Amino acid sequence: MTNIKSPVTIFCSRDLTITKEAKEAYYKEVRGEISRIVSETDQDGQEKSVSAQVSEMEAEGVKQLLYGSWDNVSILLGAGASIAKDSNANFSGKTIAGLATALTMH
Repeated sequence: MTNIKSPVTIFCSRDLTITKEAKEAYYKEVRGEISRIVSETDQDGQEKSVSAQVSEMEAEGVKQLLYGSWDNVSILLGAGASIAKDSNANFSGKTIAGLATALTMH
């Protein structure tokens, strides 16, 4: 990414890297090809902002990571990821599917 001045990587997956320049410009790199993310019009004629597109790309990247077919992968989850019964016999915590849903709704 040598043609971007002072880039900060904000998302990185196997197939997609999104970087942000100090001047609020966003770029995506897919299979070695870099392009600037610009606002565009969706199928209904509504303008889709750059930030909305970046959010959609991030969500899609997380979905691919979580639901992809992987060999020899470990995922470390923090406290609260397990399910346990509380004193009222209610379950607390999120299942893996619940965590995946929470992550992809970001």
